[in-house]
Amino acid sequence: MAPKSAQKQSTSLPRVACLYFVLGLEAEDFYSFAESCFRFTPVIALRGTEAIFLNLKGTSGLYSEKEFVLRLKALARRFGVEKSLVLSFAKNASLALCIAKEQRTHWQRLSIQTALPVFLNPFLDESLSMQDRERKLERTIATLHRLGVQTLLELGKLPVESLGARFGRELVEIHRWLRLGADRVWPRFYPRAKLMERVDLYEGGSFRGCEQLDELYFGVKKIVDRLISRLRARFMKASQLEVRFYLERYQSIQRQEWKRGWRVNLSVPQGASRGLFAILKERMAIEFEKVPLEAPAIALEVEVTEMVPGFRAQKDFFSRIEAEKEEWEALWARVSTKLGKEQIFAAQTVDRYLPEKAWRKIIEAHFKSKEKEPFSMQQCSLRPTRLLNEPIKLRWDSKRFLFFSQERHQKGMWKVIDTQGPERISGEWWDKAFFRDYYRVLSETGQELWVFKDQKEFYLHGYFD
Repeated sequence: MAPKSAQKQSTSLPRVACLYFVLGLEAEDFYSFAESCFRFTPVIALRGTEAIFLNLKGTSGLYSEKEFVLRLKALARRFGVEKSLVLSFAKNASLALCIAKEQRTHWQRLSIQTALPVFLNPFLDESLSMQDRERKLERTIATLHRLGVQTLLELGKLPVESLGARFGRELVEIHRWLRLGADRVWPRFYPRAKLMERVDLYEGGSFRGCEQLDELYFGVKKIVDRLISRLRARFMKASQLEVRFYLERYQSIQRQEWKRGWRVNLSVPQGASRGLFAILKERMAIEFEKVPLEAPAIALEVEVTEMVPGFRAQKDFFSRIEAEKEEWEALWARVSTKLGKEQIFAAQTVDRYLPEKAWRKIIEAHFKSKEKEPFSMQQCSLRPTRLLNEPIKLRWDSKRFLFFSQERHQKGMWKVIDTQGPERISGEWWDKAFFRDYYRVLSETGQELWVFKDQKEFYLHGYFD
């Protein structure tokens, strides 16, 4: 996809970019790619399913022409259209399309036989009566050839006063667009309200569907890449999806089983391909493990049913804060999807003297919006990183702690080589008073325990990791 330009290469962007597809695209693929281009500019026009025009006049300060080409190449690679895409730049849409069609670098060398039909109707406007115009245009081109006019450069040299009388209003307008760089009014392209992608799962052109889970992952990855590109163009993130598999219509399975699907609620909205693909991959493995496919899958659809605003912050070269936040949100969504949203919580300290009661669960929204408290290394060193829900009773036997739990079917033994303490923790006399002496115990294996003595008994209460 080498860019063709009607002017010298510069650091700033030209006014109009044309994305011309030599081999053509399917309508759904074409509109999905056009929608993904909203990341570059909000002003987009289409020419059937043949070309996409981007008005870059107001976005020249965002990136240079070289950066724009690199970003567009990455987007085309994601949609698999890089080899069939020709990119050109010019001062108006008609010139840009002509340059892309003939793949020239200078608009003056464009033939009038290619350029004049494009200038007459660059956006394939159906409201224009083209039959009479085309017949008249053919006669005009034949007359220009007899006069020795073969290119746009030669057409621009003709005196404009004689064009109207000999060829009519259309050629006068084309001459003005060449001289002034003016353009027709663009019919704006607006994305569809429904955000859905579909992929056929036939293998290598054969009429055999996919049966293996690994084969289905390739289709899911392709769909996720496209959906994320369209979401980024809308500055949105996905919060709910619907996944649908269409199966071969075997007579051995019932009609209602020809389609399988489920809804995926994301606890954290996703705006990155890696995180969303991992969530769908795990969900597919769980669902197909419960109920395997009754027949090969021939098509896959993923629809974004709910979206939330998702403005992406620019990544800092010297910091990975944004990348770490994105990875954390993806991990959070994966775990909550697998274990259940109610199983994901955060611990917050509360004012209680009893250690096992000195924290509480907080809901997800509160945890996400809460400001981080100042980190204290001193407090971290005094308290264990893992605290048991209920203390485990220990038995002291000649420099060794032993325990055995019949309920949990667990046992353990630690040989003590060093201790720190005691630290007296007591209180709550108004409810159920307690008095404990806590020790930090170092075992022979290097494991550090948090042990307290209550009257004459020892209890294990936590671990220092």
